[in-house]
Amino acid sequence: MRAEATTTDGLRRLIKTDPDPRVRQRARAVLLVEQGHTLASVGRLLEMKPDRVRIWQRRFAAEGRTGLLDRSRRGRPPALDETACAFVQAAREAGPQAYGLPMTTWTLRDLQALLLRERGLTVAVCTLHRVVHALGHRQDAQAVAAAKRVLDWLPKKPPCARTIRCCRTPFGLRGRVRDPHPSPSGTGLAQEGAADENPGGRR
Repeated sequence: MRAEATTTDGLRRLIKTDPDPRVRQRARAVLLVEQGHTLASVGRLLEMKPDRVRIWQRRFAAEGRTGLLDRSRRGRPPALDETACAFVQAAREAGPQAYGLPMTTWTLRDLQALLLRERGLTVAVCTLHRVVHALGHRQDAQAVAAAKRVLDWLPKKPPCARTIRCCRTPFGLRGRVRDPHPSPSGTGLAQEGAADENPGGRR
């Protein structure tokens, strides 16, 4: 009887004074069960599943208030551990050609394929993107200069020239010019005016 009274007093004390509202709620559930209420009725009253009410009752009996606290949850293990991250960092510093690849700078897809080939690790590109930025993304000056030389070497597209269409009419030669920046009217054609010579002044 004394132990039961001590348990009841301890639960009431937790309900009134504990700073954690979750502990107060769980202590209330345990106290109701100690008073003879069923697990189902306590669950309906406090919006808990009966199984959870039983868990809090057992944990309080074994650990006291500590049993009513949320236990630490281990998060999802990282896709790349420290060894794999160190391998990615070393590969970035060595460059693709050190692994027999023809390119001069890494892409995420290339690093993804390298991890699969060298380490047997399958990792998503978005995960690899976070890892690379966490390691500190730095632009390779030589790679940037090489890319700039390639862009300078590629043929440039000529500027957009206006297309002139000429048609012969009974009154001479008229030209119509397609404007690359059409007016809001929507026709897309700007007429250059008559290019014909009408010495007789006929219309």
